Amino acid sequence: MLPLPLSQGRASYAFYFTKTLNATLMKYFAPKSMRKKTITTHEVPSRYHQYKIPFAECEFTQGPFGCFLCQQLDWDGCSIQLNYFFIDRKVCLYPYALKSLIMLHFMLEGHVLCRLKGFGRLSLHENLCRLFYVPGRVRHTVWFNKGQYCTFQLHLSRRFLKRLSVKYGELKEVDKSARLHSSAGLQEHAAHISFPAKRIIDEMLACTEEGADRTAFLESRVWELLRLYVKDQPTAAAQLMPGQVKKLFEIRDYILNDLDQQLTIPLLAKRFMMSDFTLKKQFKAQFGKPVHRYILEQRMERARALLLEMELPVSTVASMVGFTDPSYFDKAFKKYFNLLPTDFRKNPQGPPSADKG
Repeated sequence: MLPLPLSQGRASYAFYFTKTLNATLMKYFAPKSMRKKTITTHEVPSRYHQYKIPFAECEFTQGPFGCFLCQQLDWDGCSIQLNYFFIDRKVCLYPYALKSLIMLHFMLEGHVLCRLKGFGRLSLHENLCRLFYVPGRVRHTVWFNKGQYCTFQLHLSRRFLKRLSVKYGELKEVDKSARLHSSAGLQEHAAHISFPAKRIIDEMLACTEEGADRTAFLESRVWELLRLYVKDQPTAAAQLMPGQVKKLFEIRDYILNDLDQQLTIPLLAKRFMMSDFTLKKQFKAQFGKPVHRYILEQRMERARALLLEMELPVSTVASMVGFTDPSYFDKAFKKYFNLLPTDFRKNPQGPPSADKG
């Protein structure tokens, strides 16, 4: 059994990878304060055998926070990673990968708040999937509340994207980031995990074929999952020109980096030299929601994270996410999360139920 590295430096993470699973795996590290009491092993306790999948490499981690089981299947440059988290107390874990990843991520159970380098803050909600480019050798952050979580990840080689990227522009952005080994991450639209997608995942996890038959079976299912994902994107986005898509991502990044500033449609349109109508139409086409709704969601999620992480006055949190009137912030937070900020801070167990309407 191997204790997790005590240092937060990249070298210690890299050393740990050489002692454990394949370097293509997305690893999860415990907080520094818990690492001396955190143990990782390839032996899975019998009570968790029901979660094992055929032929997978397993890694089981136990610590003061609870435990998690990571399993990986590799074939022909791609891999499946299935993660189960059994969390006994609120904890912050740190995902890390040695190499850059193109990852189609499925949140099968639970939802978590993340801070992903190059993306900013976002929530990974149950029953949603999303395509990411994740730069290597960068530590991210995920907050877990007490409960059980399950994620299914497809780590893809670039060749899986090239055929579909001819038709779907957002896949070109991910492929470009991977080709250039960008140090900035990239996230694409969130799609619902449909019943056909769930069935395909179940088939992949239960596959007992071996050799070439197994590779052919898994590869066909990967193509189908990618097809279902891109099919669920906003249809108008496919009609946008590459230059328009690039500008929309610049607008999105500007919003994420300046949530404490005044962000209105006229100001954004003027800054990026486009009409209000064009901004509203193209932003919704690319990201699947109106720009004003996107700004509100990002402000609420950042406020939620600040309330969890920092002992700041609610009025200060309000200012940090762009609200000049604390009473208006209280109303907006309650409408979005069904709790006042002060009530949420007193009882943060489990993520509040957000009003996404």
